[in-house]
Amino acid sequence: MSGPVWGHGAVAGIVERGDAILLVRQQGPEDPEPSWALPGGCIEPGESIMRALRRELREETGIELQEVGLLLYV
Repeated sequence: MSGPVWGHGAVAGIVERGDAILLVRQQGPEDPEPSWALPGGCIEPGESIMRALRRELREETGIELQEVGLLLYV
C-alpha cells in the first residue's frame, strides 16, 4: 500500500486487540519523567506515510503491521 510521500511530519498508529489499545513508554532527553504514547515517530525524507508507520511500529514494538484500517491525514 502506498500513499502520499512527505519530507517531514510524523505518524502514529492505534493498535487494537479487543478493548485494549497498545501504548509505548517513552522519555525524551528533556522530559523529567517517562510518559505513555501511541507508537510512532518522524517520517523520513522521501518516505510514504504507510512505510513510516510500518517502520516505526516495528522499531518501537517489534510488531510487523499486517492490516491497516482507516488512515487519517492531518
